[in-house]
Amino acid sequence: MARNSKQKRKANIASSAFISAVQADPDALSCLASNDEPSFIKSLLRLIRKNAALRNAAFRGPPNMRTFISWCSNYQPMSDTLSTALKDRLNHVAATRFAKRDFLKRTPLSWIPQDTAKFLSSLPVIFISRPSSPYPPENYCIAESDAIYRHWEATLLTDKQPDARRKRSSLLHLDYSLLSYNLGPNESAIFRDPTTREIIAIIIRNACREPGLLDWADSIVADACKERDSIRKEDSGTLAQTGYSAGARKKGRFDWVLNLRSTTERSRTVAAENDWKSSALFAVFWQLAKNSMAPEICDDFELFLRKKHLKRMDANGQLTPQSNRGPHANPSCRSLRAAESSLKTSLLARDHYIKPPPHTPRPRIIDHGLLDIQGDYVVEINSRTFKFTNAELAPPAGVMGENYSRAIHYEKQPHKWALSWTVSRGAEADAGCHFYIAEYAI
Repeated sequence: MARNSKQKRKANIASSAFISAVQADPDALSCLASNDEPSFIKSLLRLIRKNAALRNAAFRGPPNMRTFISWCSNYQPMSDTLSTALKDRLNHVAATRFAKRDFLKRTPLSWIPQDTAKFLSSLPVIFISRPSSPYPPENYCIAESDAIYRHWEATLLTDKQPDARRKRSSLLHLDYSLLSYNLGPNESAIFRDPTTREIIAIIIRNACREPGLLDWADSIVADACKERDSIRKEDSGTLAQTGYSAGARKKGRFDWVLNLRSTTERSRTVAAENDWKSSALFAVFWQLAKNSMAPEICDDFELFLRKKHLKRMDANGQLTPQSNRGPHANPSCRSLRAAESSLKTSLLARDHYIKPPPHTPRPRIIDHGLLDIQGDYVVEINSRTFKFTNAELAPPAGVMGENYSRAIHYEKQPHKWALSWTVSRGAEADAGCHFYIAEYAI
């Protein structure tokens, strides 16, 4: 009992020391007011380095914003500057919730199964029979015009190959008359086999109509292709692997990819940040696919993942849910929502803050058996940061490409379906680099 009282006194001394330091520091108050937790933690680290009392109090490191907010709810007397910063933070949080709600409404991320079914029923269904032989044929690069043929002829047929062991790809002028179907650049469709009635492919144009999300995705892909080696050096452009890998052929090992172009400290730091952003991007892509595609497509992935007991793409552990993360899972600390509620009560006595719109709260259920597929990540849209907590993460591995193309080939993969999302295309339709389903001459 005496030991618990002593620990409680130490905790109270530590909380008072941190609150006193923060309310006297304009930078820390600014980070608190804008709800910028990473910058707030950096400010606390700076204060710890300058203040001996804080160094003694921070035996487990600086508190996160959740802990600091809970401390403030019971702290008296509170300075006007700290009170103003906390009110500004509440206003910022409320405004962000408004913006996040609007953002979700503009994308399929908030769709329920009925929305998905309605959307799929609006797409034209095209039945295509399998031709006697694939077209375009295997191991051919496709030129859709004389200009494209001349541009790539020397590169493909005579120039030095990155890997001389591989057979050269040939170059073929596309004969449009041999195609079973040519889907236009602004058309969506569901292709089915008339005999089996099975889906061949689903193509959705403008699957995401949120420009801010596309800009965010495009920047992450560009950074990844800049920092990482391409896994197919014999092809044009870059195709960078991200997520987990089965390792080298000679020595298989399931682990996070190691494919940096540079191993300097700066490159490792940039790569760690890109791991985090890439995993967030793939989580968004996965949710878009689950809410836009026919159920059997994503079910194929999930059945494979469950069968093999594979991890999800979690930025090598960086996206682990806070509810399952050691330093953040302090049972003695009230939740952030509870701390905010207490603060609102005390701050309303002095002033008002922006109240969120009334809504019917939905019960939030966290299945602890699913914690290995859930994680916390953020999405940055038009200078706003939206956090997704205990959200489903993407399958463990993926690739990001820039200006990438490959000859007609059979893609080897351990499950039936594959997903692809073009986040930006700067070239016109006649510039080439189109996608072919040669098995059905589409």
